[in-house]
Amino acid sequence: MKENSSYRYFRLCVSAVLIGYLRCSEISIALETVNPANSASPTPSGIVLKKGWDSAMSDGVVTMMELRDLLSGFAQAAPNTGPAPDIEIYKGIRYLMPLKDAVKTLGLGHEVNSKLMVACPGFPFNSLFGFSFHGSFEDGFDTVYFVTDGARQVVAVEFTNVSTKKIKLDTPLTNKAWVTFDFVNTRVKGQPDAFVRHGTRDNGNTLQIESVFVNPDGQGNSMNYRRPFISQSGGNYLSRYGGGTEMHPTRLYLPRPLAELILYRISKSGI
Repeated sequence: MKENSSYRYFRLCVSAVLIGYLRCSEISIALETVNPANSASPTPSGIVLKKGWDSAMSDGVVTMMELRDLLSGFAQAAPNTGPAPDIEIYKGIRYLMPLKDAVKTLGLGHEVNSKLMVACPGFPFNSLFGFSFHGSFEDGFDTVYFVTDGARQVVAVEFTNVSTKKIKLDTPLTNKAWVTFDFVNTRVKGQPDAFVRHGTRDNGNTLQIESVFVNPDGQGNSMNYRRPFISQSGGNYLSRYGGGTEMHPTRLYLPRPLAELILYRISKSGI
């Protein structure tokens, strides 16, 4: 009896230790941080994507057509998964730079505000993640998202501001078919009378995409647009609608290799 009691006590002690360990693990996952002191791991030889990243999509056709409109003059569809260390995405942040180094480059704290899977139609399937940090950034933006691959290498950078605060944006074009004003968070307009404006700037190997949601002002003039602008690809663009309140501006820095991957997946979806 004494041996059985001792053995039972030993098992209870081991169980308590294991439960405590698991709970500590759960807490460390919930309070995720980007720790620059983590031990170094072998550097991947390119972007790390999950199997089936380029699978065809039947949903999200409107957003994929929108991305095709914005990217087609900047990049060509290609399954380009190789490294490109010379490409600067944004102010010292290079393509496939480790997340911890990108955070340090912008002088941010290491605690992640939020983490999400980037599920935007056309983006590599189930392969990219967005890590957000709050701060004070260019032109009044208050949040930055580092988009990373499966190895936490930065593949894009997006700035956002969830407000109606006026922010300096270069968004000269509106298309009646556009619906997506935040590609990282897959935010789309939900009102038929609302619309989306996009502006693009070719920075060499990085495309800067500026987007804004425009809420109708209720004055009956939200569809009073100026002269039409026909793009080289024949798209029916409009220089700018009148009326409405600009909200939720975003600025996405998209490097050429990721643009090629997006266009490649869109092409495999038959768009």
